[in-house]
Amino acid sequence: MVLELNDTGQRVEVARDQPFRRIDGYMVDLKYAPENKTWTARRVGASPAFNGEEYNIVAITENEVVIVREVKF
Repeated sequence: MVLELNDTGQRVEVARDQPFRRIDGYMVDLKYAPENKTWTARRVGASPAFNGEEYNIVAITENEVVIVREVKF
């Protein structure tokens, strides 16, 4: 069977012995040793706090995690 995905327009083939799979997102485990803190299974949008500061996870890829400090006005 050939399907067209609504969100991307991608055409994919699905067979009984070959299911369709794709990665829609990643999760990350973080550790901050100086304060002995650990966060498991965090996704984009999570807000770990360490070193007296709040941070946001803004991107996770297969090889990289981007965390930015929250700025409050």
